[in-house]
Parts: sequence; structure tokens; C-alpha cells
Amino acid sequence: MITLMWAMDVNKVIGNGQQLPWYYKEDMHYFKTHAYHKKALMGYQTYVSMLKYFPSGKLPFSDIYIASRKQTQIENAFIISDVKSFLENFNDDLIVIGGAQIYKIALDYADDLRITYVLKPYVGDTFFPKYSLDTFKLVDYKTQPELILTHYERVKK
Repeated sequence: MITLMWAMDVNKVIGNGQQLPWYYKEDMHYFKTHAYHKKALMGYQTYVSMLKYFPSGKLPFSDIYIASRKQTQIENAFIISDVKSFLENFNDDLIVIGGAQIYKIALDYADDLRITYVLKPYVGDTFFPKYSLDTFKLVDYKTQPELILTHYERVKK
């Protein structure tokens, strides 16, 4: 199962200056609950930005897959040069955690979406790509002050 997880504001902002433009304890708890200790796919910039929160350099995922066009080596991570091919052939649970270009490719492969809607605008330089929830159904949600934490599943045809 491939799950995409992200938080975005009312204008689809997902980042500013390589970091989240907000901090909500409830959103962090939601992320920890559903992403930690799982196999995670992210872009190189997302990886670098996450390292700021984990000074030890050890991210809290069982396996880390980093999408990068550069032939680089990163300790304790697998470098993925072709995200589409990787997703087509991946046969295990995976959480996709950004950035925008990775989400854009991965949306077609997603079985689950976990979206945090931040109910106010923030300044940002990175936006979630255009998407549709037409092939998904809302299966769970929780409202918090300034947030809605949601879970969608793809409708099987």
C-alpha cells in the first residue's frame, strides 16, 4: 500500500525555505503516528530539511528511499533515480512524504492519502500540485483548532 502524507494551508502551501511554515503539535503527532518506523520515500530536499529536526542524522523510518537525479550516496538510504518505475515495482507498504515533485508523480499510485488541512494562510514557496479527490473516499477525520486531520482511501473500481 502506498500512502501519501502531507499538510497544506488554505492556499496549498506545503513549505517555505525548505521547512514547514507552521508548527502544530497535533499535526506532528499525526505524522509520527502514521509515518514513523515505516518505509519512506522523499525527495532529496525533503531529506535535507528533515535532518534539521534530527541532529543525530538518523531519521525515524525503517527504510529511507531518496529520489535524486544525482548519483550520490547517503548513509542508511537508498537512492532512487526513477520514482515512477520505483513506485510501479514497489511491493510493500510505503509512505511518501514529499516534496511537491514527488507527490505529483506518486498521486497516481496512492492507495491512501493522509492530509492535514491547515485552516489559515501561511507564506510559502512550495505548493502541493494540482490533484483530485474524485477517486478517493474520506474514511476518517478529526478536527482540531486550525486543523483538520484526514484519511482518504482510493475507491476500488
